[in-house]
Amino acid sequence: MKLCSKCHKEIEIKSKRYCRKCSAAYQREWRKTHPLTSEARFKMNVRSKTHMRIRRGALIRQPCEICGNKIVEAHHSDYSKPYEVNWLCHIHHREKHIQLKKECNSTMFHVNHSI
Repeated sequence: MKLCSKCHKEIEIKSKRYCRKCSAAYQREWRKTHPLTSEARFKMNVRSKTHMRIRRGALIRQPCEICGNKIVEAHHSDYSKPYEVNWLCHIHHREKHIQLKKECNSTMFHVNHSI
């Protein structure tokens, strides 16, 4: 039995350090000094809508588009289209984000020599 580091009550999720109540209280305090940007809030809302549609059965998980694994995550290529998702396993989802980050960095520092 693992105990909360703050209130010393039993923790519901064994991999966590705090119980849900203490974790929520900490997050509320932290959020006061670290507000979300409008872009972060928008993305959070899109992910929330996607999860809601999955729970309601309106959006059905498909196998990974690359390897066929049935344990998948939703990847949004365009957050303005919240219900258009790519289904990727965890490994391929991470690889996709690494690829996108590299592409973003290469275009960010690209020098146009034709000028």
